[in-house]
Amino acid sequence: MNRLVALVRRLFNTPKILKIALPALVCLALLHAMHFPGDSSVSDEAEKGAQYLEIVEIWAGEGIDIYSLDEGLSFLANRLPRKPQVLGAAKAASLLSASTPAILLGASQPLQALHATHFSPDTPQKPFLITPGAFGLVVNKAYSSKIRTATACALPKKAALRIAALGDMGNMSPGQFRLGSLLAEYSNSIDSVVLLGDNIYYMPESQSEIPALFKSVFELPYERILKAGVPFYAVLGNHDLGLAEEELHYGPFNMQGRRYYSVALGENLLEIFMLDSNTLRRKDKPQVRWLRNALARSTARWKVLAFHHVMYTVADDHEGKKSLRRALEPIIEEYKIPLVLCGHSHVYARRQVPGGCLQIVAGSSGQLRSDATFVNAIDFGFNRDNAFVIMDINPEGICFYALSASGELIDRYPIGFAGSV
Repeated sequence: MNRLVALVRRLFNTPKILKIALPALVCLALLHAMHFPGDSSVSDEAEKGAQYLEIVEIWAGEGIDIYSLDEGLSFLANRLPRKPQVLGAAKAASLLSASTPAILLGASQPLQALHATHFSPDTPQKPFLITPGAFGLVVNKAYSSKIRTATACALPKKAALRIAALGDMGNMSPGQFRLGSLLAEYSNSIDSVVLLGDNIYYMPESQSEIPALFKSVFELPYERILKAGVPFYAVLGNHDLGLAEEELHYGPFNMQGRRYYSVALGENLLEIFMLDSNTLRRKDKPQVRWLRNALARSTARWKVLAFHHVMYTVADDHEGKKSLRRALEPIIEEYKIPLVLCGHSHVYARRQVPGGCLQIVAGSSGQLRSDATFVNAIDFGFNRDNAFVIMDINPEGICFYALSASGELIDRYPIGFAGSV
């Protein structure tokens, strides 16, 4: 039932529709169970393993050895590229510090106990322990060190305000962890981080697993910058709808129960209007009314919109939303909004759009579509690696720096400065 409710919440993000649709779907589920009683355990077993398998597959890349702490992973049988070698506790402990990159699979509790026995919370460069639910994995020290090797490129002296923007990052992938390590290298200069949605891609098996899931998806990849006290501000993406209530009230996301809100940063320098594009693209009149009123009240030098879905297409993995354009274009033009930040398309792209506004897409901070084809209308696109954005904000203008997970500066673009757009 919990899974059914979660599915409905993903599909229908308004209480009225949920109230109508839920009874019908419950009836369909009951009828299915009555007519096909013999396949429920099989489907439950497959469902149980699907998310875990996805996590394992993205870490079990070429040249990565796969081991298991026990034999209780039958649901993964014949579904991995290589069969895990089962180890006892002693050999598993040695594996964690081995010089060859490897992952160790198993039930979360034994993995946590093994990790805690050999590494304290203060141990530097310790292996990543990813335990989002009943099962998890340990990324051994050699592999974890490889993830942490990105070198931060030198940026100009910090402006009056510096913020970072990440999108579609919450998939627990090596790319997400690489960007998290790179982002931490700038923790002394970054004032805040904006999350552009799809913050949590996975659903827990039960409510009790939610804290562990949030720890593995968010707190672990960004551990160092969180410890530095840098605040994060999030919006909801389409993959967040199943856990929308939990995310809205999750302290580190600073949403404080609000689907849309604004954040004022700097000395009257920047105000970011954090929107819920899931409902905005379905004629969310209260949100549109709130946005107009909030923009009218704002005295910030720069006013920026941030939401999940792309307004204008940048690549063929996701099409721009006409409904968003209908809702926001008049507002962007009326209030002379110079910039919108979004994710959803799993690439980095920059596109100048009607009204003199710039659309920056930073949707590859965890997910990545390296096979996506960019549309001709973009000004710049990058999908060879995961990426995120750093923005330097001054009264005179904003300068964007897009960085890849390897630390490469892939794009630089100013707006507002004399001689720039």
